[in-house]
Amino acid sequence: MHFLSFIIWDVAPEIFTIGPVTPRWYGLSWALSFFLGYVLMARFYKWEDVKIEQLDKLSMNIIIGAVAGARLGHVLFYQPDYYLDNPIEILYVWEGGLASHGAAIGILLAVYYSVKKFHSHSFLWILDRLVITVALAGFFIRAGNLMNSEVYGKPTDVSYGFVYAKPSESRLEAAYPEYIEDVEVNAHPGSDTATEALSLAGLEYRIIFTTESRMEADQAGLFVNTQLRSLFNSYEEIWENVQLPESLNPQIAQSPDGTLHASFIANGIPRHPSQLYEGLSYLLIFLLLGGLYLKMMSRTPVGSLFGLFLSLLFSVRFVVEFFKAPQVGFEEQMALNMGQLLSIPFIIIGIFILIRSLRARKVENNVNPQQRQK
Repeated sequence: MHFLSFIIWDVAPEIFTIGPVTPRWYGLSWALSFFLGYVLMARFYKWEDVKIEQLDKLSMNIIIGAVAGARLGHVLFYQPDYYLDNPIEILYVWEGGLASHGAAIGILLAVYYSVKKFHSHSFLWILDRLVITVALAGFFIRAGNLMNSEVYGKPTDVSYGFVYAKPSESRLEAAYPEYIEDVEVNAHPGSDTATEALSLAGLEYRIIFTTESRMEADQAGLFVNTQLRSLFNSYEEIWENVQLPESLNPQIAQSPDGTLHASFIANGIPRHPSQLYEGLSYLLIFLLLGGLYLKMMSRTPVGSLFGLFLSLLFSVRFVVEFFKAPQVGFEEQMALNMGQLLSIPFIIIGIFILIRSLRARKVENNVNPQQRQK
């Protein structure tokens, strides 16, 4: 089988490294979400003559609610048993594990608290404007997931499938820095194959050894056949994306400068780029909500944008989950996974709020001006 096209995704999750400083794209995506969200909300407040001081307090509450809710949502919905045994790791947010449904609940609680304590406008008035920024944040966060080579989709034979090679490159370089200087992965179309269950894309790995290791050709071959195979089989993010053949048969060569390198063929598993499906859908929702707000502004029916947001965004989430690989083991036995089950209440609530909002506006429009003055 020959693939017309597939994409080797081996982008580094780090933006750059200077000594101990290593900012990551995922962290940048969260920072951009909060920064641009504040900028947009500030513009909305200015247009509608609302005091910016209220937004400053609201923003701080939302940041705390979003991060805490996302973390606790992952702990409670996806890995409660693990974190019950390792409670201190609940605080290890930097290791990943954030749930968007938990973030949504955290944001709602933060807005409700803000309305009760200091904000001059209603709960739904705030949410009608806030969800515009949240949809944009969803786009950035899924882009961050893509840069991390995580939250990927199920295996596919579509021509635009992504082969996530970066986890194997990074693990090899990190595990054996004294031996491996660099790892390169390129397409090897002549090795594309297909089994009954999977379509496999041919990958050529090229491992460049350090000169300090003083590796000989026979040592390099033994290293690839033993150490490398053991490492590939040890990490889920590797073996879910790359399979090694029974015999690697590495080709050992030496560059003119004396650098030794080993090449071998592996089988990549093309997967749906579900981060792109979800992220681009959120971007479209952002454009739709933003366009509706710009058209109506202060005339926006209270609750309408919030209801539309819930129904659209979580419907997208429900559908995209069919293309996503299971996030945790227990989901493999479920007809609908955890993400889908958690999305259903949000969809129903969103439709209810949207219908109620539009009905209220219709009743208001049917009242004549004299009655309104009364």
